[in-house]
Amino acid sequence: MPTTVLLIRHPESAWNRRGIYQGQQDIPLSPLGRIQAELVAARLSRENVAGIVCSPLQRAHTMAKAIGRYHHLTPVPDERLTEISHGPWEGLSREDCEVQFPDLFRSWTEQPHAVTFPEGESLQHVHDRAMPVLESLLSRPEDETWVVATHDTVCRLAVAAAEGRPVTGFSDVNLENAGITTLVGPRLRNSVRQVNDVEHLGEHRVNLGAQAL
Repeated sequence: MPTTVLLIRHPESAWNRRGIYQGQQDIPLSPLGRIQAELVAARLSRENVAGIVCSPLQRAHTMAKAIGRYHHLTPVPDERLTEISHGPWEGLSREDCEVQFPDLFRSWTEQPHAVTFPEGESLQHVHDRAMPVLESLLSRPEDETWVVATHDTVCRLAVAAAEGRPVTGFSDVNLENAGITTLVGPRLRNSVRQVNDVEHLGEHRVNLGAQAL
């Protein structure tokens, strides 16, 4: 049997809640996010998890540690799983970015795959550093389940790549905080079995429309 990867977007952060671009800033979870982290951990307590890999940023690492408690596992941080660097946008709201960077904001809204943030990254940069992590796990010969706790951009790019539309398919993927996407190996292409499972969250879901993504 091939390896399964449970790909999870981190729970709501304090800046998600306020509609601020956070990128690689190390922002903690919001009170709702802390609840979501425990709900994900409880949901996955029934899984036979072999290992946990996560972004080193605390909004992903906190959830990874909560999951790990049920399985006596220590999450392994991997810098390649960090969020996209938004450069000068980090710490600004959508409204601020639209006023201060009108052309870049329009491009990010209409053609995000064509944008490279000043002193930051492009979607292609994130794809090139993060997808090998998933490919490596999915290609493992053992019948195992691994958890990957990461960020919106990484998760959306993974789904797009699995559907054969790396980078350009990014805009068509919407994933909620603490939603679980199931990938089954042996490779990333055609690996998606379920996208954005949020049944475990119940009433504790978020409004994506209020977030800066």
